[in-house]
Amino acid sequence: MSVAKKSIQGFSWFASFRLIGQIFSWTITVIVARILSPSDYGLMEMATIITGYAGLFSELGLGAAIIQRSSINKDDLSTVFWFGFCNSIFFTLLCVLLAYPTAKIFNDPKLISVTQAVSVLFIINGFGIVPANLLRKELNYKAIGIAELISIVISSSCMVLIAWLGGGIWTLVFGHIIRDATRVSIYYWEVWWVPHFHFVFNDAKKFLRFGIAIATGNSFRYITDKSDRFFAGQIWSAQMVGFYGFALQLANIPMEKIISLINQISFSALSQLQSKKEEFNSFFLNISKVILILVIPLYVGGYLLGEDIISLLLGEKWSSSVIFFKYLCLAQILKSLTPIINQVHASQGRARWFLYFHIISGILLSISFFYAVPWGEYGILIPWFTIYIAIFLGWLFITLKKLGIKVSDYILFIKHPIIAGVFMALGVHLYELFIINDFHGDFVTTSILLQKYGIFEGMMSIFIKVIIGAIIYLGFLWIADKSFIFRIRGLLK
Repeated sequence: MSVAKKSIQGFSWFASFRLIGQIFSWTITVIVARILSPSDYGLMEMATIITGYAGLFSELGLGAAIIQRSSINKDDLSTVFWFGFCNSIFFTLLCVLLAYPTAKIFNDPKLISVTQAVSVLFIINGFGIVPANLLRKELNYKAIGIAELISIVISSSCMVLIAWLGGGIWTLVFGHIIRDATRVSIYYWEVWWVPHFHFVFNDAKKFLRFGIAIATGNSFRYITDKSDRFFAGQIWSAQMVGFYGFALQLANIPMEKIISLINQISFSALSQLQSKKEEFNSFFLNISKVILILVIPLYVGGYLLGEDIISLLLGEKWSSSVIFFKYLCLAQILKSLTPIINQVHASQGRARWFLYFHIISGILLSISFFYAVPWGEYGILIPWFTIYIAIFLGWLFITLKKLGIKVSDYILFIKHPIIAGVFMALGVHLYELFIINDFHGDFVTTSILLQKYGIFEGMMSIFIKVIIGAIIYLGFLWIADKSFIFRIRGLLK
């Protein structure tokens, strides 16, 4: 079976399990969010900023090194396991100590116990480095999907119980611990692999040369991802950080729950195709287009329906998240393409390029968030639409030049989902402007419909907009790019 077909097969299984799991997870997220307070989410964000950064080094990119290497033996795997496990112990102890400066930085003593509890995740995930990446290397994403589905169901069910019993912030902490412990246990069951007592540092070095560059790059990516909330936490209240953090969490759902599975499979596939230039370039272009086909309707829809969704599902107490959510959705469109560009360089062994990109973006975005946060809560959105766009376009240009792909050819290849998204937005906007407003007599939003006419009217408003947007988007793709749709359909079969 070709790499492309194995990738599509893995994606199909993984997507099926992920879809079921995330429907369950999203439902639980709404239930839990109604029970917990915004400050609980704000505390969790602050507690994981420093420990999450340290966690990137606990793996040292060893998982990516396992996938990228063309051959690997049992002794290599045991060496990687023991090195990774000892490293995770070290970082667990380190983060227990880091809990105290974390609490001091954010001036909240409750962060000490929360941060120390979260550090247990390092040990759990240290156990899972080898089995998880063996499954990914072999494109066995069916097994990974099963593990994720079971872990989500078990952890989400526990979170509802803990929240109902008044667990507060501990609902989120124990939810993470239960989820990761369950997932790692299933990974071992699937690969049926046990390390033996073998460790040779010289064997570890060949993985570390590649892995450390990846881990360091990921650390700067983490700085990029967390710097906005870090600087906001210095000035804003925990509640306002919670509004922004929860909006970002919602906007990241397609990235974390849908696009991330494509990116995982793509890295394994690109690593296998690294010596075949034409197949490699074709895979990159096609995956980029598939990503845009998936994210554009979700994120444009998120922008158009942001107030509707938050008003209906979460209620008025989360209304301050609406503006954050709407504009973060637009920012995520370009962000969704960044990982596949990174994987191009990592899969071909250019780990240093991956590192340099994240150093530059980490430094520039951190500085921009530092200056943007004091301008007011919505000033934090400015760097996403200035600095981040400039960084992304520069990185894309460098990547296309390295692959020998013309910028004009790339734009022509991905143009259809972009145009379809524009038409979808226009169609929904015209419906709101001429039909909803004429019917009710005034300019209305879903929150107004809920207040005046009840939940049924609000739900119908969202449903009709979704149907109109879907018909326009899919209809345009069917007319303008039918051959690509048939090609993907054929691979799925």
